[in-house]
Amino acid sequence: MLQKEIVIQGEAEKLADEKEKADQLKIEEAEKRMQAMQDSLDKLYADQMESFESYKAGITSRDVFMDQKVSYEQMEEQMQENIKKQRMAVLDLEKKLEDARNGIKISGDQIKVDQLTREMVLMLIDRITVWPGKRMEIKWNFKEK
Repeated sequence: MLQKEIVIQGEAEKLADEKEKADQLKIEEAEKRMQAMQDSLDKLYADQMESFESYKAGITSRDVFMDQKVSYEQMEEQMQENIKKQRMAVLDLEKKLEDARNGIKISGDQIKVDQLTREMVLMLIDRITVWPGKRMEIKWNFKEK
């Protein structure tokens, strides 16, 4: 019955498009954060090189350079770990988007729902009442035909 009502109302396509756009926006934001992290790492590498050049030119003492080197290496390790986590988050978001695309398939005037998502339930169903004896009543957010 739910499949029939989705087809009648034509809401599944709209719902799928809105959800995909929102998910794509999340992915783009996560990719921007990852790029900002990579830019910070590149800046760190430039600072490391500048520190080395300063030591090489005799401006900085060996002890100061070695302390800076240790600090830079620790920051680099942490930044690389953060970039790795962000990359995994982006991949996870992309997988979820692909899984969501597989949940609703639209072909011409046919709509096939493979799984009922929370968003669909909130949009289509007002309430569900379960009665004794395995009887259920669904009150839709639209008029049944």
